Amino acid sequence: MPPTPHRPETAVVYICTDDAPVGLALCADWCRDLVTAAGLAVAHVVAEPDPRTAVADRAGWRQVVEWAASGQVGSVITMNRRMVANSPHEWAHLTAELHALGVELRTLTSLSAPRADAA
Repeated sequence: MPPTPHRPETAVVYICTDDAPVGLALCADWCRDLVTAAGLAVAHVVAEPDPRTAVADRAGWRQVVEWAASGQVGSVITMNRRMVANSPHEWAHLTAELHALGVELRTLTSLSAPRADAA
């Protein structure tokens, strides 16, 4: 059984896209609004501009993992899997890494789906 997140109702929104800075900011705001509407408090929004950089080499992603490890957030929400992973295997690896810290890695589309711990 994974550890219980310290703040399960609190999320970090993680966006990584090479859209122009205005597009990146609009995307981050839109995602924050959707996450808030789903009932989660947004503690942080991280918006990084280069999806070609490996996720482990992104300063923002490393900060997300630090917040997860410290118990500041219970969920990491991204717009879609491609913002953090280039393959299903990489998504599974990142999901497992965060799950071991008691944190869920989710996409915006999963917010309307029942959570695993809701049963």
